[in-house]
Amino acid sequence: MSACLPQAAARDRSGSITLISPDGNLLPFSYHESPGTKREREMCDTFLHNRILEDDRIGFYDTFCLFGGKSGGGTRGASQASHYCQRKLSLAIAKELRSIEAFDHRPRMQHTLTEAFRLCNEMLFTSWGDAEIEAACSAAVVLVQGRHVWAANVGDCRAVLCRLGKAMELSEEHTTAVRSERDRIKALGGRIMRRPGQSDGPRRVEGKLHVTRCFGHKTKHSHLIEPVPHVAYREALPGDDFVIVATGGLWRLVSPQAACTVVSRARSVEAASKDLHDLAAIRGGEAPTVCCVVDLRTLFGISTGEALPVPE
Repeated sequence: MSACLPQAAARDRSGSITLISPDGNLLPFSYHESPGTKREREMCDTFLHNRILEDDRIGFYDTFCLFGGKSGGGTRGASQASHYCQRKLSLAIAKELRSIEAFDHRPRMQHTLTEAFRLCNEMLFTSWGDAEIEAACSAAVVLVQGRHVWAANVGDCRAVLCRLGKAMELSEEHTTAVRSERDRIKALGGRIMRRPGQSDGPRRVEGKLHVTRCFGHKTKHSHLIEPVPHVAYREALPGDDFVIVATGGLWRLVSPQAACTVVSRARSVEAASKDLHDLAAIRGGEAPTVCCVVDLRTLFGISTGEALPVPE
C-alpha cells in the first residue's frame, strides 16, 4: 500500500480491513493514501499493515507502519527510502522480538523497537552501497497485541490516541521546530539553517532536512539525524476509541484534537481516514499524505456503529 504512484496513475486510494486475532478479537482499521500535487509527488508516503506471528512465547502483533519520504535537497532516493523501510521495518521488529530471551518481553519493547529502527536504517544504508544519498524518510509504527499498544516514531509521522473524543499524543515530533531537537543537533556540532539562497521557509539540519530524526540521509551528517525513536506504551482502557497514525502531510495542517473530532464524527471507521485527508485538503494540503485509523472499541465489546461522545 503506497501513496507514491506513477505520475500517470497518481490517484487517491482508500481501504478498510477488519482483522481477526487468533483469540477471536476483531480489530477494524482503515487507511487513505494521497500522492499530493504534481510538485510534491517525488516525496512519496507509504503505508503497510503486517501481522507478526511468532511462537507461544512472543504471541502475535499487528503492526501499522507509515513512512513519509523526504528529498533532503537531493534529486533521488525519496521513494527508495520510504519503500525500502516499508518492506523492512516489520521484518526488523520481528527479528528483534525473537532475540528476547525473557518470557515476558513487554518490558523490553522500548529497546526492541529502538534496535529495530537502527537495524532497518543499517540495511537501508547497505542497500545504497557507497553512494551518498541525501533522501530520507520519517516513520511511525503502532503495534497492537490485544489491549497492549505501543507507538514508535521518528520525524514528523505521528500517532494519536482518541480517548472519549479527546486527543492524547503517543508520539513526539522530531523537527527543527522543536527546541530540544535543535539543541541536540547543535550539541553534536550540527547547524540549523535555511537552504542556501533561501531567505524564508523552515530552518533545516545543515540546510537539508527539517526533520531531526529519520531513516536514510546517507551523508557526512548522518550522525546528526539517526533514527532513534520516541516509544510510548499504553494498555488500552474502556474509552480508548481510536488510534490515528499519519504522516506530516496531515499533522502540518490538522491538530491532534481536530483529527480526533473528525474521526469521532465519522459515519464509520471506513470513512474516517478519508475524512481526515479531506480536512487537510480543504486547508490547502498539497503534500503526499497517508492516514490510518485503528478502531480499538471492539476490544471492549462496543459495536463500531455506536455513536461516540464528541468534545465541545
